[in-house]
Amino acid sequence: MALYSSFLMTGIIGIFLGLGLFILGMWLRMSAQKYEFNNISDGGVVRFDSFWAMKGHNMKKIVSGLILVVSFFVLVFGASVFAGSQLLKHQHKLEAKSKNQ
Repeated sequence: MALYSSFLMTGIIGIFLGLGLFILGMWLRMSAQKYEFNNISDGGVVRFDSFWAMKGHNMKKIVSGLILVVSFFVLVFGASVFAGSQLLKHQHKLEAKSKNQ
């Protein structure tokens, strides 16, 4: 039963960590899009104050994309471990029931 508990907690932590990373990635992506929306010229070009501001903006877009990809894999891992813990619990109940009969 201890194995079930550790799998259950790992799955729950993975799910919440994946959701947290997804929210962080979306927040970064939306802040970059908001900057682009507020600083676009009539010709469709985004204006920046300096070269380094442009580099920081591009890095924010890249990092947000990476965080979103990582959040997907963490969420899938957490959901898989959680589902496995439920199968382990069900198997344990079936074994206990067969021993009683």
